[in-house]
Order: sequence, then C-alpha cells, then structure tokens
Amino acid sequence: MSTQDFLIIFVFLPLIGGIHGYITNKVALLLLFRPYNPIKIPLLNITFQGLIPSRQPDLARSIADVIENRLLSAEDLLGKEKLTLILDKLLPKITYNIELQIKKRLPFFVPDAIKIIIIDYIRKIIEEEADRLSANIVDITKDALQNSFKIAEIVEKKLNEFPSSELEVIAHEVAHRELKNIEKLGFIMGILIGIVQGFFLLLLGYTI
Repeated sequence: MSTQDFLIIFVFLPLIGGIHGYITNKVALLLLFRPYNPIKIPLLNITFQGLIPSRQPDLARSIADVIENRLLSAEDLLGKEKLTLILDKLLPKITYNIELQIKKRLPFFVPDAIKIIIIDYIRKIIEEEADRLSANIVDITKDALQNSFKIAEIVEKKLNEFPSSELEVIAHEVAHRELKNIEKLGFIMGILIGIVQGFFLLLLGYTI
C-alpha cells in the first residue's frame, strides 16, 4: 500500500466521515426548533417546520395533563385541610365583625349589660356551630374553586403562548453539555464509519 492510499483510506475517509457525522447531528438538533414558523416548499408541495414548534400544542396538552393528573392537581392546591386552616384563621375575624355590627345596630336605649348578653349569646352560637359551618363552607368553596380552577387549561395556555425561540434558548442553557456531546458523538461515529469503509476498500483490493 502506498502512502497516498494509506492517507486516503485511513485519514481522508475517516475525516470526511467525522465531518459528515458532526454536521448531520448539528443540523438534526437545529431542526428540533427551526424553522419556528411553517415554510412551504413550492415544487414539493411540502410544509416544513421545526419538530417542537410544529408539535407545541400537542406537547403543551400532554405536559398540562401530566401536571394536573400526576404532579399537581386542583385537589392538592385546594385540599380540604388547607381550606379549613384558612377558614379557622378567618373565623375569629368574622366573629369580631359580627359583634361590631351588633353593637352598632342595637338601639341606643338597650343597656350595655343586655348588649353584652346578646353578643355573648351570639358568640356562643357561632362557636357551637363553627365546625358544621366550617365544613359546609369548605365543601362549597372547594367545589366552586375546583370547577373554576383548571390547572391543565392554565398550563396548556401558557405553554402555547411561550415563544419557540425562548424555548430553544432555555433548552440550550439547560442541556448545553448534552447537546454538544451529541454533536461530538456524530463526529466520532463518522470517523469510525470512515475507518470501517477503509477496511472494506482494502478487502476489495482498492488502489489509486
């Protein structure tokens, strides 16, 4: 084998293969996001768009469903225990406001002692009925909020409104090393394929 044959088979072919593999993987990664908007190829009658922008509505719907059904449901956010705690904090304030209104609305000629008795009696009723009222209010509030508070719809809407260009930037920021490794892997695989091709040429008796 001449030096020229050696260079072509074991240097030139692997180098071309490496460059080809690198460019192929780089273009494949680029086509995940670009073009952002559909581009129509007239002669072929094909509309072309980046994978993620073209499937963004489907991705948004899938992510929203996973978040609501598996990660963070309305039940988690609006659980009975949380609403009960909130109501327990509000109840003393509600009671206090009721007492103020009673004091204001009772006729001036009612003795203070009678006013105190009336207020104490009402406060006692509120305290006795607090648990039952609290449970009823919590159930009503929870049902109303769950019917109006749709996590999946909110997440899906926000993801659909998110620009593809910003999504690409975030992906590169989060997975920069991994994306670069994919490009390098394409270069390495191309070199290996080039070397294998070189051995096949030798077996076939290739000469310049």
